[in-house]
Amino acid sequence: MVKPSIKSVSELAGKTLATPQLANTQDVALKYFLKQEGFTVNGKATKNVNVIAQDNAQSLQLFQQGAIDGAWLPEPWATRLVKQGGGKVLVNEKTRWPKGQFVTTNLLVSTKFLQEHPQTVRALITAQVKTAEQITKDPSGSAKQLDAALTKLNGKALPAGVTAAALKNLTPGWDPYAASLRGSAEHAESIGLLKKTDLNGIYDLSILNSVLKSQGLKQVSDAGLGQESK
Repeated sequence: MVKPSIKSVSELAGKTLATPQLANTQDVALKYFLKQEGFTVNGKATKNVNVIAQDNAQSLQLFQQGAIDGAWLPEPWATRLVKQGGGKVLVNEKTRWPKGQFVTTNLLVSTKFLQEHPQTVRALITAQVKTAEQITKDPSGSAKQLDAALTKLNGKALPAGVTAAALKNLTPGWDPYAASLRGSAEHAESIGLLKKTDLNGIYDLSILNSVLKSQGLKQVSDAGLGQESK
């Protein structure tokens, strides 16, 4: 998301953009994108972009004040920059991945917990699958429920329409898009934020695929990074 005055990617030179946290998903995505487009980051070259890591709420405030030129953020903050900050979408990350599919959040438990409490993990995964199905089936009603939950959690409601608009930019589901995790790791290595990392064994999708099979849903792949079934 950027100021409306920025018409093309080439106009990012000399601008300041924000990400939520150093080396997090969005930080890696932005810096890799900039490298692919021939920019330097936080340097002194002519074609340089300054990237700062800061809290999402602060990014919104600074964008509204004109102190930053844009940001690469997760939802609902991306939508908030548009609706509350008057920004526009310059690059949609979906265009950077095969079929527009990539993971932003994976559900994790420790190996120890998985081994000791498999039924608890199964119950958690089952609930997650049902929740994703419900959001897909009834996005409007789900947006209202999310608004109520977020208001209770944060003590303050999001601006009207933000949650519903943000959900349109997401694909709630259970597929970890494992290949994209490998891709993201490679991107982080490319820009110097991660050393060469072996991801083999990071996934155990056996319980997930068991749940999916029991519900007549298509099973998912670990892209060779772990275990799909037992």
